[in-house]
Amino acid sequence: MRGARMVSALAMALFLEAILYSFSQGAEKPFYQGKTVTIFTTGSPGGGFDQYARLLAKHMPRYISGQPQIIVSPLGGSSAIIEGNLIQSAKPDGLTLLMMHNQLYLEQLKRTEGVRFDLSRLTWIGNAGTDSLGLVMRDPFETLEEVRRAKNPLNFGASVGGASYMLPALLKEALGLNFKIITGYSGGERRLALARGELDGIATSVGSAYRELRDELSTGRVQFVIQTGLPTKGGGHEPDPHISKVPLVRDMKMSPEAVALTELVLGAHLYTRPLVGPPGMPEDRTRILREAFMKALGDPNLLADAEKQRMNALPVDSATIQTFYQKLINQPPSVVKQIEKIFGPG
Repeated sequence: MRGARMVSALAMALFLEAILYSFSQGAEKPFYQGKTVTIFTTGSPGGGFDQYARLLAKHMPRYISGQPQIIVSPLGGSSAIIEGNLIQSAKPDGLTLLMMHNQLYLEQLKRTEGVRFDLSRLTWIGNAGTDSLGLVMRDPFETLEEVRRAKNPLNFGASVGGASYMLPALLKEALGLNFKIITGYSGGERRLALARGELDGIATSVGSAYRELRDELSTGRVQFVIQTGLPTKGGGHEPDPHISKVPLVRDMKMSPEAVALTELVLGAHLYTRPLVGPPGMPEDRTRILREAFMKALGDPNLLADAEKQRMNALPVDSATIQTFYQKLINQPPSVVKQIEKIFGPG
């Protein structure tokens, strides 16, 4: 009888231990609790990528169980290749993300020396926004036609591999514009140099221009002369409402070859703020980040903040953005040769 009671007591103890263990497992704190997530960004502080990353850093945490701190770390004037290699080799723990330069695919297409990243292997979180990119010219160039008639080369400041180089180089080829592109300028440096009259023009997003060239635009000292436009629900493009009278690149008369190349190169401007993580991130953490990303971009508070800063928040899910970039990096050799002709070989 005594033995039976001992067995019963032991069984009860084991049962209680199992229950306590179960409760302790259920009460395990969320992975992101007490953690810090870093979003690296291309370009300089205050630029377009930085602005979108900070918007997400402010609003995403409340949609993540554990509410981690999210910080933004601009990579400054580093090349697109450096940022691509950085995220490719980052620890896949869900704590390191990159607001990726949307022209990064060009470096992979050209097989540029030093490229160690593969966009098809990255963990895609989604796309945060879109911007119309345009050429901003200083006086006396007020229209594209006046730019066309320029006899002397017009100096454009740019950073290698970025949209600031891509758009003037593309239009120089497609429209026969007389541009001299000078590399080595960061985003902020370009806009300051234009305001001081050291450059004739720059390529920049509408949002960045109205943040950093507000006075010059309002007084007419600089002006947009052409823009890429914003995507429409029907798959077309429309002018940015802030510069609604500025013509679209796609409305220009071009050769069939130039049209095809323009569509390819400007295609990435449908999704200008992609957020990615390194290859091999755990599925549960990837799911948490993707869901928080989409919920944050639907938050009225985030949308209100975006509107105040003239930002076009455009949430695009991970599957759509990944499929889109997969198509961009799979081009025939003939197209790659055209790209190398305009933007230089790898």
